[in-house]
Amino acid sequence: MVQDTPLAGLKPAEFYVVSIKKLAFMYGVTMGLYLFAWFYQHWKCYQRSTGTEVLPVFRAFFNGFYVFSLFSRIQQALDVSGRTYQWFPTRRAVLLCIAWALPIISMMIEVDEPFFWIFTILDVGLFVACGWWLIGAQRAVNFLHNDPLGIKNQALNFANGVWAVCGAVVWVLFILMMVLSAFMPA
Repeated sequence: MVQDTPLAGLKPAEFYVVSIKKLAFMYGVTMGLYLFAWFYQHWKCYQRSTGTEVLPVFRAFFNGFYVFSLFSRIQQALDVSGRTYQWFPTRRAVLLCIAWALPIISMMIEVDEPFFWIFTILDVGLFVACGWWLIGAQRAVNFLHNDPLGIKNQALNFANGVWAVCGAVVWVLFILMMVLSAFMPA
C-alpha cells in the first residue's frame, strides 16, 4: 500500500543542488578530488529523476569524457523549464577538458628548474580556473532548481569531512613534494 504524503507525485531534483561556498570549499580543500563526488551526485540525481541508466560511478570516474553530456543535459532541462540562464555550457566543457589535460601533458615533459616552477604556477592557475568554471555550472543547476544560493545543501556533513581529511593528506603530500623537489640536488 502506498501512502499519500505531501511529497507524493513530486519528481526528485534532476541535478545536484549544492551551495557555491560548499562546492568551492570542498573543491579547494580536496585539491579537486571532490569532483568525483560532485559528478557522481549529479549523475545519481539525473538517474533517479529520469529513470535513465547512466552508471553514475563510471561517469564520475571518467568525468572528463562525460562533462559535455552532463552540461548538455543541464542546458536541456533549462530549455524545457522555459527559463534562460547564460552559462555557455559547451564552451565551459571545452575549457574544462583542455584545463584538465594540460597538467597531465606537462607532467610528461621533463623540464629544468625554472620551467618546473612556471609549469607549477600554470597548474595552480588552471586549478583555480577549473573551480571557477565548475562553480558557473553549479550556479546554472541551482538556478534551474530555484535555489540560487544552494540553501538546501549548504551544511558540511560527515562524508564531506572524510573528503576534507583525504584532501588534507593530498595537500600535505603535494607540499612535501614541492619542498623536496626545490631543495634536492639535481
